[in-house]
This record gives sequence, structure tokens and C-alpha cells, in this order.
Amino acid sequence: MKLKEYSPKMVAKKVLLGTVLGDGCLVTSQYGTGSTYLVMNHGIDQVPYVLWKMQMLEPVTGPFSIRMFKRTGKGEWSTHPKINVWSLSNKYLGNIHDDFYRFDAEDTGRYKKVVRLNVLRRLTPESLAVWFMDDGCLSVTKSTLYIRLATNGFTMEENKLVCEYMKEMWGIHFVMDQHVSGSWSLRANVESAQKFCELIEPCMCPSMLYKIDSSYSAEHLDESQGDDMIRAVLKDTELVRKYQPLVEQPVVT
Repeated sequence: MKLKEYSPKMVAKKVLLGTVLGDGCLVTSQYGTGSTYLVMNHGIDQVPYVLWKMQMLEPVTGPFSIRMFKRTGKGEWSTHPKINVWSLSNKYLGNIHDDFYRFDAEDTGRYKKVVRLNVLRRLTPESLAVWFMDDGCLSVTKSTLYIRLATNGFTMEENKLVCEYMKEMWGIHFVMDQHVSGSWSLRANVESAQKFCELIEPCMCPSMLYKIDSSYSAEHLDESQGDDMIRAVLKDTELVRKYQPLVEQPVVT
């Protein structure tokens, strides 16, 4: 990402949009206290990417707390170590929460993440890059190349809205695929896939380039390597305020 072209706060706002559309979650009180903070969860292999996002986001989120954890016991949860990151709460994150969530009073009684056109129109290549690094993948076969964006958390109507936005704004054609579970994902084939990858490549975190270029290999870290990387940034008090090393959590079955 060409940081010199934007102020750090502007970069952070672009990255935040992609983060919340992807694996990030804005947590707030339903009682209107205004306490909203950002949470991110990733596998330990993505520690370099997590630290990269923390650096990008810090101008609007403030410093982060980090913990490494893994599940223990039997159950559907993977026991592979994971990284949980959360920010301080602030008013700006509360405003962004209002753009991304609606309160589902009738069904779950919780806030639900939704896709709205006013958010999509604010996306930039930086935002799209983070969204794809969170939820995208590349597939190369003998006959074709395509990219997929996991949008299974969104409704059919929201997926259609994303497809329309991608076509009108960027000239990139995504199609919707429905899975056996009834959820959806978006797929772009050959020409559109290449166009999308060229758009976001300058904004990618180096450790995540394997998601758009099969000549790169994904990193595979063990607990010790992930711990070393996190501890290396603890000296930067502007980025990390506390760190909790590996904690084992029982799997709830």
C-alpha cells in the first residue's frame, strides 16, 4: 500500500471498511452506551497479516490487545492455535457500526452485519484488498482460473447488491454460487479475476500475496513462531497495549 499518498488516518478508514466486511466484527452495546470496539480473529498462520492490519488500523482504533488461544477437547472447533485481537472503544467505531449493522429484534435479539449500498460506494482498492485477504481465495486449474469471495454471512439480496456494485463501479463481473447449506459465495472467472487481482495487488499485505498469485506460498507458523512475532512488536507501545500468550480453551459441545 502506498502510504505516502494518504494520511495514516485516511488509510485506516479505508482498511477498516474492508475489515468489517470481512472477518472483523464491531461489538457494541445494544443499550446505547456508545462503547464500540473492533475484534479480529485469525489462524496463527496469519500473524504477519494480523500485525499488518493492526498497524494500518491504529490511527482510528488506538492500540490493540492480543491473545493466542486454541481449543481443547473434542468437538467441531479446530484445535489449531488462533489469534484474537481487540481494540479500544471509541465514538468513530460506533458510527461505523451503525453503517454495517442492524438490530434483529424479532429473530436473534442481536446485531446482524448487513451490506448496504452507502458502504459499498465508499470502498477503495485498499478496502477491497482487505476484504479479499480476509474472505477471498484463488483457484487455478488446468482449464481455468477464478477467485472466490466468501459472502455466506450475507443474504441473497445482499450478494446481488455486491455483484451489481462490482460491475458498475469496477467493471468486474462476479456471479453468485449457492451452496448445499443454502449460503452464498461470489465467483469471478478468468478475465474479471485477473482484473480484480490487478486492482488490489498494490494494496496487499506481502504475506497474503498467495491469495492472488499461485507462485507464492502461504506461510505456516507454529505456536513458538507466532509468539515470537507478537512479542517482537510489544516494544511498540503505540500498537500493542497487552498480550496474553497461549491459553487453552475447552471446546463447548
